[in-house]
Amino acid sequence: MRAKPAEAACCGACGDVHALEYEWDVARVARATRNVRPIPLTCDEVAMAFLGRCQDASWTCRMRAWWKHHLRTAWKRCVSTTDADGWCGAGKMHLVSHEQAMKLLQVERKRCARGCLLDVGAGDGGITEAFAPLFQHTVVVETSRAMVRRLRAKPYVVLVRDVNETKPLADVRRRAVEAGVPLREGKWFDAILLLNVLDRCDEPESMLASIRNLLHPTRGKLVLAVVLPFRPFVEDGTRKRIPKEKLPLPVNCTWEEGVHLMVERVLVPAGYAVLSVSRAPYLCEGDLHHPVYSLDDAIFVLRPDPGQIKSCSVPCPRARPAGR
Repeated sequence: MRAKPAEAACCGACGDVHALEYEWDVARVARATRNVRPIPLTCDEVAMAFLGRCQDASWTCRMRAWWKHHLRTAWKRCVSTTDADGWCGAGKMHLVSHEQAMKLLQVERKRCARGCLLDVGAGDGGITEAFAPLFQHTVVVETSRAMVRRLRAKPYVVLVRDVNETKPLADVRRRAVEAGVPLREGKWFDAILLLNVLDRCDEPESMLASIRNLLHPTRGKLVLAVVLPFRPFVEDGTRKRIPKEKLPLPVNCTWEEGVHLMVERVLVPAGYAVLSVSRAPYLCEGDLHHPVYSLDDAIFVLRPDPGQIKSCSVPCPRARPAGR
């Protein structure tokens, strides 16, 4: 389930790229997180085109937005926000372009597609499309039945995950092999995407551990996108509640502080080495009130480094309503 920036501040007009956060204090983050390479991103033509589609003021687009808004409102009375978006075709998202995905993964332009990609919580697969051409095989995992319906229309191996599974991604390897996906050495993925999912899953620490065990131990990379500051909640039908596992992160901090604490308190103890960090706005198709919404993402590229593993989460004694 790809998290939706539902209560984010509305970004500016299509041409107002200054309203989108890409710049950050590189020196400040470098002092706090040694040996982490900054990869700067910018508002490219793909992001501008996405903004343009969201802010199209034509009569046809306005009527489509009106229809989606009222249909989505009706769906939200009985299903989660994610399912409502899936059933009515709303909530399209953008994070990075294909060119930027190549930059993050340090892939040469002329390299042939190879290896296996896993996208955990792929949503409708819109963001997956930026990374999928770099790999021969793409596997997507999703809990929302409405989003699964949209994913099946795309050339991916779709695995439906039950929200009641006790262990995150417990049988992904087996199910991928049974679907004919040629994993490296029969058991490893070359890259895994976890994009705007960590703050919406019940067990974020367990999720990071499960992903580490699916990645190739020396060549595998995890691309992790997280909204900062970190304010988690879990969709439970029509209500929202706090996760079972609580990561030791503040709900109020600067973006740079959030990056430092995410690395120090979560990623390194979870058994990852941080290769690079980037900043990009997480854009989502809007509604009748605002044409597009934006949240502030940190994008980490990680590799497994199990030598420093230790528990980082604090179990929550009971679930209670929460919201961003």
